[in-house]
Amino acid sequence: MHLTQVISKEYESLEEKKQILLKEIDTAFLSKVVDLWRRPHGPFPRIMPGGESMYLNRKFYSKVTNFFKINPGRLTPECISQLSVHIKEYQDKPFFDSLGFFLSYLINNHYYAHDHQQDTYFLFLENLKEGLNGIGFKNAANISVLGDVISAGEHMQNGTLFIDGNVKMSAGNYMKGGILEITGDNEFSIGTQMKGGTIILHGNAKVDVGDYMKNGNIVIYGNTELDIATEMKGGKITVHGEIRGGFGTDKKGGEIYHRTERIYPKETKKTKK
Repeated sequence: MHLTQVISKEYESLEEKKQILLKEIDTAFLSKVVDLWRRPHGPFPRIMPGGESMYLNRKFYSKVTNFFKINPGRLTPECISQLSVHIKEYQDKPFFDSLGFFLSYLINNHYYAHDHQQDTYFLFLENLKEGLNGIGFKNAANISVLGDVISAGEHMQNGTLFIDGNVKMSAGNYMKGGILEITGDNEFSIGTQMKGGTIILHGNAKVDVGDYMKNGNIVIYGNTELDIATEMKGGKITVHGEIRGGFGTDKKGGEIYHRTERIYPKETKKTKK
C-alpha cells in the first residue's frame, strides 16, 4: 500500500463533489468577496524566495474581518469552493495569479475561527488558463485541489494538501508539517529548505529536489531529471523511478533511497570476523 492512500481515498471523486457544492452560486456576493482583494490594501505582498512570513496589511485584515461580521455565516467551506470557480472571471486582471494567497487566507481564517474543525476545503481550478500562486500557503487545514497550480504548500504547517494536477514551481518549500500530495509533475523546486512533513509526488521532478532540506520526507514515484539534494542537511528522499541526474553537491546529512536501497550515505557491508 502506498503512503499516498492515507489521504487519497477521501478524494476519489472530486468531480462528483464539485457538482454537489456548486448547485447554487451567489455570484453577486462572491464578486464582493473578490473586491476585498482587488482594492487598496490587498493583495498580500509577493513572497520572495527565502521569505519566512506573509505580512498582512492591517487595514486589509480589518476590512475582511468587518465584511464577514456584517455577513455572518457566509464564510464557509462551500463559499470558498464556489469562490474558486468564480475567480475564472478575473483571469485577465493583474491581481489574478495572487488570488491563491487570498483563497489560502480565507481557508486559514475559517479553520482557526472554528476551533480547527476537520472540514475539507475543495478548490476547483481546472478551467483556468494559468495556475495560481500561494495555494495552501501556511496551511494547517485539509485542502483538496482539482487542477494545475504554480505553487503549493509553501510554509505549510499541518493538515493535508492534495493537488490533482501539476505544480509548476514551488511545492512544499519551507514546509514544516503536514502532508502534500501531487498527482502530476513538478517542473521546478520541490521541498527546498523543507523543515518537516511529507511530500508525495506521483509524477516526475525536473529541477531542484530537496535542496537545502533540513528535515521531513519526500517520496517521488516518477523520475528525477537533474541533481537532487544539493546541500541537503537532513530528512529523507525516496525515488521510485529513475534518478537521471546526480546527488547534488555538498550534502551534509539526510538519506537518499532509490526504491528500497539506500544510496546516500552508502550502506556499508559488515564483514564477518
